[in-house]
Amino acid sequence: MSQLNDMPSSPQSRLDAPPNRPSPRFRPAFWLIIFGIVLPFAILQAPREIGRWHFANAFRCRAKDDPAAAYEALERARYWFPDSPQLLLQKAEWKLKDGEREEAIAVAGEAVAHSKNSITANYLRGEVLFNAGEFSKAVEDFKKVEEFSRRSGVPPLQDALNQLAYARALHKSDLDEALKNINEALELLPTAADKPGTQEHYVKGLFLDTRGYIYHLQGENEPAVKDLTEAIERVEAYLGIKAENAGEKVIPPALRGLIGTSSADTKARAAAVIRYHRSLALAALDRTAEAEKDRATARQLIGREPDDTLF
Repeated sequence: MSQLNDMPSSPQSRLDAPPNRPSPRFRPAFWLIIFGIVLPFAILQAPREIGRWHFANAFRCRAKDDPAAAYEALERARYWFPDSPQLLLQKAEWKLKDGEREEAIAVAGEAVAHSKNSITANYLRGEVLFNAGEFSKAVEDFKKVEEFSRRSGVPPLQDALNQLAYARALHKSDLDEALKNINEALELLPTAADKPGTQEHYVKGLFLDTRGYIYHLQGENEPAVKDLTEAIERVEAYLGIKAENAGEKVIPPALRGLIGTSSADTKARAAAVIRYHRSLALAALDRTAEAEKDRATARQLIGREPDDTLF
């Protein structure tokens, strides 16, 4: 995770840039990159206020727990933005949340077809596939993102490599390649990544989580715990999760009881994922009590028992 990019102040703004909605585990900095890819094209288009109104209305309907009306409003918005992969991605994301997994994957594929296989659409489809648990297919899209990044510098190579490494880790395949990816990504981080309080400092914590999880999968649990401990320190400091004298973690009010709310829920999950990863490495080292503390913190953050669906 690099910087914490909250959701735009209104759904309307999402038509001018890709939806800033990192998946529960996805690195928020990546959306800043996607924003940079799409915004120049959006600026060239004349404002389509009717389409934007329908898009905003889709979110209002969704907030009122009226999914049918939300989908209808989204389709009306697509009339005004027929070539927008972002709108199709929004539909795919909602379909996934509504338990319509296969349709979500199909809609994400439609986004790629409509965009003539643009790198933005490949990334967006990769995200949907990732969240749907289709890690092998997500890896293929993120490979394209990495290749494009090496040619063009967009998105920054370190972000593309981190994303690819994590997808490979979750697929539990090509772990040696995944480790090469994340090591290269860490080397490419700017010097500001070691300055506490900066977004880059937070980003490095996310990258270290990726490497720590890969180490764990390779059976290298001592270096895994080392990386994951540093990742926890960086990410929790950024989120404001502070330690008490007893060593227990205090979940800040902003992250309590927020299951189901967009950006705050995403941030809570981000911290929970790293705690869960470290608990796996600690358990592998027979450090059971420490592992359970990490699981308890993750449980408090997300409101359920952490398991392999937490990523």
